[in-house]
Amino acid sequence: MSDGDGGREGSGGRDGSGGRDAGFDAGIDAAAWRARYEREREAREEAERLLRDVSRARLEAQREAEGQRALLDAMLDNADAYVYVKDEEGRFEYVNAKSATLFGRPAEAIVGRRQDEILPAEVAEEFARSDREVFEHERKVVLRERGVDEHGEPVTFWTTKAPFTGPEGRCRLVGFSTDVTELDDLRAELERLATVDSLTELANARSLHAEAEGVIARAERSGEPVGVVLLDLDRFKAVNDAFGHAAGDAVLAHVAGVLRSEARTGDVAARLGGEEFVVVLPDTDPVGARQVAERLVGALRSAVVPVEGGEVTVTASVGVAAWAPGEATLDPALRRADRAMYRAKGAGRDRVVVHGDADR
Repeated sequence: MSDGDGGREGSGGRDGSGGRDAGFDAGIDAAAWRARYEREREAREEAERLLRDVSRARLEAQREAEGQRALLDAMLDNADAYVYVKDEEGRFEYVNAKSATLFGRPAEAIVGRRQDEILPAEVAEEFARSDREVFEHERKVVLRERGVDEHGEPVTFWTTKAPFTGPEGRCRLVGFSTDVTELDDLRAELERLATVDSLTELANARSLHAEAEGVIARAERSGEPVGVVLLDLDRFKAVNDAFGHAAGDAVLAHVAGVLRSEARTGDVAARLGGEEFVVVLPDTDPVGARQVAERLVGALRSAVVPVEGGEVTVTASVGVAAWAPGEATLDPALRRADRAMYRAKGAGRDRVVVHGDADR
């Protein structure tokens, strides 16, 4: 009994207790494995989500950068300026469409090449001089440059060049050039018109006095004489009244042509205004000035000027005077010549009177 009972008790205790412990341990292992699996799965999913987010952000950033680059290219290609980037060797790293047109080749055929491989030697050297100033002093320069267009014609640029150092520490030159050729031509024309009579193309009164200052300064140094010849056309108002102002303009232009043809190198011929002209004669005494004046009067007298509605003959009354040493300007000599000219008018016109002779 006791053995049997003991066996049952012992068997029940070991087998029942042992079975429950093993099953419990197995349940714990399975739960831990599932938990670990879930954690790893969640980690993988999170990593994949982060990777997708990073890839998406990178793609969006790339698209945004490409869009910004396309926008920048569109802005620069449509800018009314030549825009370019060069390295220290003068090698182009970027050119906009306008620059490519100027160089007469596509942008991809320019980028990577030095300017002395693309431009005429003298133009490349002029550009290189200001490039060196930018790189050597690392400062912006603004200047006027001379170049050539795609047809080889001379062009003037107003240029700004500035240094730019990228994240990698390498310095580049960023340039912006505007074609100011027309403005320069206009400025030159305005400067010319400020000193030239627009109808006759002779010097005007302002230019006469400026040039006379140089003549007088030389005469003061050398002691040479200076002659002044003042012409006033006779009965010029009658020409305007009979044939109109266009005919009067034709006569004035004809007189200017005569003065130019008779003038020597260094002489200053000018229109003072209206029908009055003057010629300043360096290194010419009163005798020589009178000879010049007589030639002018004879040339005018012998010519016939065709005008609308007929022909016109021209004569002039001429006064001759000499500049006196010590006189700082031409004005005293002009006043003396003017008095002599009025004596010529009073003596019957179409003649020459020298100031000294007129006073005797």
